Amino acid sequence: MEEKEKNILPTEGADAPPANGHLENSSSVPGNGDTPVNLEGWLKLINQPPPGSNVNAQLRRMCQVLYPENELPHFGRFGKLAKQVGGPARLAQLIWEAAGKRPVGDVLSYIEAAEKARRRNGANQRNEPRGRPIIF
Repeated sequence: MEEKEKNILPTEGADAPPANGHLENSSSVPGNGDTPVNLEGWLKLINQPPPGSNVNAQLRRMCQVLYPENELPHFGRFGKLAKQVGGPARLAQLIWEAAGKRPVGDVLSYIEAAEKARRRNGANQRNEPRGRPIIF
């Protein structure tokens, strides 16, 4: 009988993820420096982009790492959506969270639609009267 492989990352030894949250000089991802492996690492990179880079480039790089099978959106799309959702750090958080759901197609369109629905549902849940006031 064959033993089933476990999908558990080692916590110690040479195969363990780095303690600083970065992969050293990943050759599969363009860009200088280390590639973050957790949300905290991405947020640090987005809040302090390396010289010669900008926030939109780092957000695009994040999408390339998390969604290698998807076509990458243009740089301007990241800036526009970041303004809509509350800034680049919030957009990075939403990109990271969407990776667990593995949306089909354009990730930024998925995030944009989810944020619109969240805002619409939040407005509907307020305890404010709707329509015209009733006058007696």
